[in-house]
Amino acid sequence: MTSDRKANGEGTIAHDKVRGRWVGRLTIGFGSDGQPIRRKFVGKTRTNVVQRMAAARRALDSGMPIPNDRLTVSTFLNRWLDTLPGRVTESTINLYRSRVRLYLVPQFGFVALTKLTPAHVFDLMSAMEMKGLAPATRRSARAVLQAALRRAEQEGSLWDTG
Repeated sequence: MTSDRKANGEGTIAHDKVRGRWVGRLTIGFGSDGQPIRRKFVGKTRTNVVQRMAAARRALDSGMPIPNDRLTVSTFLNRWLDTLPGRVTESTINLYRSRVRLYLVPQFGFVALTKLTPAHVFDLMSAMEMKGLAPATRRSARAVLQAALRRAEQEGSLWDTG
C-alpha cells in the first residue's frame, strides 16, 4: 500500500488564486533556536517552481547555500565594497566605489543579483560607449563587476537553476 503523502524535505507547492501564481515552500534547515528555516519560491507556472525547488535541494545536498532572490545588485556591490579594506589599497577602493556609483548601480542596481544576465552587461557597455566614455573606463567598470560577481559566486550568492 502506497501513501500519497510527501516525504520529509520535499516541500509543498500550492496555487495562489488571488495573485495567480504558484508558491512553493521548502525547509532548508534549522536555526540555532531549533526553529525551521524555510524558503519560498514563487513562479508563474508550477513547473518553474518545481525546477527552482529541485535546484535548491541539489544545492543543499552539495553543501552550497541557497542564494537570496531578493538581494539586489546594488546591495551586493555595496556590501562587497565594505569587505575590501585591508585587501586592496585605498586608491583601488576609491576607483571601485566610483565605478559602482557612476556606472553599475544606475544601469542595473535594481536587478536581483540572481537575475543578472550577460544582456545587462552588454547594455551597460553599449550605454557607456554611447556616452563616449574612454575604453579604459569601460574596461575598468567591467573588471569591477567581474571581481564582484566572482566573489558572489564564491559565497554562493549565484548559481544556475537549470
